[in-house]
Amino acid sequence: MAVKAAQQEGNRAAVGVALNNPGVVYQAQGRWAEAITAYEASLTICRELGDRHGEGQTLNSLGGVYQPQGELDKALSAYQSSLDILLELGDLPSTLVASRSIGWLHHHQGHLDTALEHFARALALALVLHPNPVAVTLDQIIDLAKEVTASGNIQAVAQLAQKRQEVVEQRSTHF
Repeated sequence: MAVKAAQQEGNRAAVGVALNNPGVVYQAQGRWAEAITAYEASLTICRELGDRHGEGQTLNSLGGVYQPQGELDKALSAYQSSLDILLELGDLPSTLVASRSIGWLHHHQGHLDTALEHFARALALALVLHPNPVAVTLDQIIDLAKEVTASGNIQAVAQLAQKRQEVVEQRSTHF
């Protein structure tokens, strides 16, 4: 309904934003093709209008549709493009989300060192954005540490332990 209203008003920017809403719904329902169609239509409009922020966020959403379908190359490309745009714009909260998305993709592929790099970036951003970082980020590092430990990569385990200690020390100074 919002899409039709924006189309009738001739407001392309509002159409682009409104197309994301059904994309989110379709994605939540596992209706992948419809989600992709909605996100790609929104992406086209963002690019036509030069809306780099909308483009970056929509690319991250597309990655989130490609990944559960097993289209990992497409997901990584969308996530990486999103990250590049959001870094360029200085949007730290959205950069955190994109970094975490890339981290999870690599994590599920078994590329633990690369996942660690992206989780560390997300953690660093969380520390910048929040004096008391989001517990989920710390939990992700702990979960990743468990998997890295199982893989036998001692150096990665040591890096994770160091990151965890840094977070604990940072958090304790804010209470």
